[in-house]
Amino acid sequence: MDGTRGMGESLGRAATGPGAARADGGAIVARVLAGAGVRHVFTVNGGHIWPILAHLREHDLQMVHMRHEQSCAYAADGYARTSGP
Repeated sequence: MDGTRGMGESLGRAATGPGAARADGGAIVARVLAGAGVRHVFTVNGGHIWPILAHLREHDLQMVHMRHEQSCAYAADGYARTSGP
């Protein structure tokens, strides 16, 4: 998925047309992540991220909760390097 058209394709044309069902931002982010092949979401929970976390299960995405931003970044990096493409 390239950055110029992948997200728009994931959202679909009907999502922006008249009479289309409204999706909240969390649903859209979860759908795009799943469409990109993401299986695990490393996160530091908080009010700002709840809308996304609320939709993870709908797309079979697993949340990995961390308590510190730096350890979250290191864990996600380590997981990505060892799990392959």
